[in-house]
Amino acid sequence: MICLDRDWAEIARESEANPGREVTAENLAYVIYTSGFTGKPKGVMIKHHGLSNYLNYCIATYPFREGRGSLVHSTIAFDATITGLFAPLLTGRAVYLLSRTDDQQALADTLGQIQDFSVIKITPAHLVMLSQQIRPQEAKGLARALVIGGENLTGDQIAFWQNHAPGTLLFNEYGPTETVVGCIVYEASNWYGGGSVPIGRAIRNTEAYVLDQHLSAVPIGVAGELYLGGAGVARGYLTRPELTAEKFITHSFDGEPARRLYRTGDLARYLPDGNIEFLGRVDNQVKIRGFHIELGEIESVLAQHPCVGHSVVAVREDGPGDKRLVAYVVASDRAAATANELRAYLKEKLPEYMVPSAFIFLDSLPLTPNGKVDRKGLPAPDGNRYELEQAYVAPRCPTEEILAGIWAEVLKLSRIGIYDNFFDLGGHSLLATQVISRVRQAFQMDLPRRTIFEKPTVEELTMVIMEKLFERGGGEEMPRILAELESLSEDEARRLVAEESGKPSRGERRD
Repeated sequence: MICLDRDWAEIARESEANPGREVTAENLAYVIYTSGFTGKPKGVMIKHHGLSNYLNYCIATYPFREGRGSLVHSTIAFDATITGLFAPLLTGRAVYLLSRTDDQQALADTLGQIQDFSVIKITPAHLVMLSQQIRPQEAKGLARALVIGGENLTGDQIAFWQNHAPGTLLFNEYGPTETVVGCIVYEASNWYGGGSVPIGRAIRNTEAYVLDQHLSAVPIGVAGELYLGGAGVARGYLTRPELTAEKFITHSFDGEPARRLYRTGDLARYLPDGNIEFLGRVDNQVKIRGFHIELGEIESVLAQHPCVGHSVVAVREDGPGDKRLVAYVVASDRAAATANELRAYLKEKLPEYMVPSAFIFLDSLPLTPNGKVDRKGLPAPDGNRYELEQAYVAPRCPTEEILAGIWAEVLKLSRIGIYDNFFDLGGHSLLATQVISRVRQAFQMDLPRRTIFEKPTVEELTMVIMEKLFERGGGEEMPRILAELESLSEDEARRLVAEESGKPSRGERRD
């Protein structure tokens, strides 16, 4: 603490000149690691010039000067955090750091308690989860703007917010880590088309080129690879000169001055109105729930299992926005190669987000006429190919039937046994949030999302719900609970309760 009155004599002896500055716009602001195209993270070196250019755009475009500030709900190791961390501080607003970045329910709970944020940066998958967790009337005052990035955005994913929070600005922000968070932006508030939302136009001091394999610009409406230039282009990859030379190129268009460009690997095209449309990946890299995933990396690890002869990993999107990894396996030892065995094997060697949710065993992989794997010919999971070690046991009461139905719908399976583990069936954290949301709708009760991690079977979750019903209704709920648990008629259950000496005290329950 500095006391100006008391310390002024000492302060007056200091120089009035500005401190010397040795850092320039070309110095590094930070090194941040991507999740890796091949499963091996790469350190991206971002300069001050690129960071300040992006933040100046954010301050001029997004309503950071309005509202109470920004909520940062992702880890600071994720470059999307740059938006919500620095821009509010530059405009005199607060930054709210969510302590549990891996808990989507914590995000919903926080937004239920605090309203009128300036800007919230969020991925499309998390946006959908949030729309299922909050009530429509809560959406209106949530934030002045939602900046959505990290994956392809569709019209279905923003419809909830357009309908229930029409005053909230919606921005679709595109940008690889190598070009500072967001370098192409589209305001999607009034976009009501179906399918993918355009990614928009390049921000100031940024150039976007759609080029063919010869690095020539393609006409409007024609697909090509997206290259980015300008202030946001990173210096390169830390201690990876070969990879830097491959992804960061110098190119001149028809005798113009050479430009340094980053090769995104994304397929795109210019629309007649000047906006850019994202079309997918040029190579075999995919992005699921914000993570870059190289399918070949998973296939390589699978091939090391002694019971796997051949394997292919593909991304299925059999429902809008429902992307999941599916492994197709030709086993050398079919008796020993089970879904549980392969899943456990991959979990030991890969991050959880790279473990397929389904394993489909085939006698042979479909091939094209030239002998390559025909990925389009791979069958869709039909709900009957998941292999679990335990035998199927059908639901025994209405509550178990409701839960099994919720799981079947969320996991896209035909049937669920009461002892089946949610995560062994291909569930993950975002799907767990959907289950908790639907449980709330079905039973009118709020359960923490961690409940499904602690009680991952239908039977276990049913007992949690029964206990909550008993606590909520006391002895009046006992006949119905007993009727469900013991397959009794409700009249029989009422007689059983009547035989007991009074109502059970709080905390006491019948085993």
